[in-house]
Amino acid sequence: MAGDSSYTKVVTTIGKADLLIQKVEFHDASGLIKTLEVKKTERDASGLLVPVETEMVNVQKGTRTVMAITAHQLNVGAELLPDEVFTKAYLERGGS
Repeated sequence: MAGDSSYTKVVTTIGKADLLIQKVEFHDASGLIKTLEVKKTERDASGLLVPVETEMVNVQKGTRTVMAITAHQLNVGAELLPDEVFTKAYLERGGS
């Protein structure tokens, strides 16, 4: 929803050749607070380029989180991923 973000500015860098997000910078009124960077991509069985490692850096706190994606499925139907998993209530109860 527009206006619900705590960030005053978000800057996204997209690769010209592959059109994938390379880096996202999150700013608040005091400046840069977080960055999200795609560190590694791989081609899946169909040839699609997908991010497999990303890093989030909290500039203010000096911390970082690396997320490694070891498996993925694309274009799954509602039987495997129903709309309800994207609701606030579902997320608040921990996905159960």
